[in-house]
Amino acid sequence: MADKLELLLAERIYQELTRPGELQPFEYNGFPISIADLQGLQAEIDEDLAPLVGVNWMTKKEIKSIHCHLLAKRIIGSTVKKA
Repeated sequence: MADKLELLLAERIYQELTRPGELQPFEYNGFPISIADLQGLQAEIDEDLAPLVGVNWMTKKEIKSIHCHLLAKRIIGSTVKKA
């Protein structure tokens, strides 16, 4: 069940990062995602993608997706440990 929740949260984070406009905080299934979380994630992604000049867009999309999944895993893991 946690794996599915991580996947769904990662999808929601990815949607927020890729939609036009400014980043907005949101809550998904009781897990708050702040602008700082999203900005930090975007900085990590930008840092990883910077040296990958000749890489196609699909690979870049996959890298961004992996980062979103890792953030979701950290958020769910840190929330579960606090409970």
